[in-house]
Amino acid sequence: MKGEVLIVSDDERLWVLRRSLLAAGLKVETAPDGFYATLSLERRRPTAILMPSRLSDMTAIELSNILADDPALADVRRVLLLFIGDQGVDPAAGGASRKELAASFDLVIPDGLPEELIAERVVALIGSGSAFSGNGLSGNLGTVDFAQLIQLLGGSREPGVLHLELGHGAPIEARIYFDRGEIVHCAWGDEDGEEAFRTILRMALVEPARFRYQQLPRAGLFKVPKTLNSPAHRLLLTAAAQIDEEDRESASTPGEEGFCA
Repeated sequence: MKGEVLIVSDDERLWVLRRSLLAAGLKVETAPDGFYATLSLERRRPTAILMPSRLSDMTAIELSNILADDPALADVRRVLLLFIGDQGVDPAAGGASRKELAASFDLVIPDGLPEELIAERVVALIGSGSAFSGNGLSGNLGTVDFAQLIQLLGGSREPGVLHLELGHGAPIEARIYFDRGEIVHCAWGDEDGEEAFRTILRMALVEPARFRYQQLPRAGLFKVPKTLNSPAHRLLLTAAAQIDEEDRESASTPGEEGFCA
């Protein structure tokens, strides 16, 4: 058995997905809503929890935060079946933007994806879970979503550093340090801490970037300044919300150009 999935929904349309997950070799349990999901999680810990954006008693982000705030459930992979409106915002998820949703979930599934492909993505996500080391991981942002990359690296308990080359011409290197499931330092140019992380997140949305992840011995963190102490999902959510607020303020200020994500 590759893993266990908890589906939180009483929507009959997800029964087709349940069959696809079973066919992929996963054990599947169900809960009708967020309340019963939390009761189920007290008895057993699944490998992943899958929820649509429309829960009858709470938002998907609220349920995701319950998992993230419980150390015993922090490594449960969170998967969202997203139903996006015309403006890129899901009202059922508390008015969260796409960036905020990506920061709260390990995997965001767009509406209309065939059940077989959803099952494949869930199996791949579970396969990258506790066994993930990340050492030697490299590539280009754009083919890899930045928020999901940060979530993936934040799921490791081992220390490491993500190197990013951002921008055209002579790119500036950014560094994000991880340890015990948290981001402990971030640096870009003369910036560090949360300010640097927001800049990196903003640039990663629009600028070409290459990344490389390197595992570190724990002793290698002794000389690294501790400018942050935050779980990856929480820092992503906070930074995305601040960027959205800055964009709204900039767009409402006459004579200034706003940033368009």
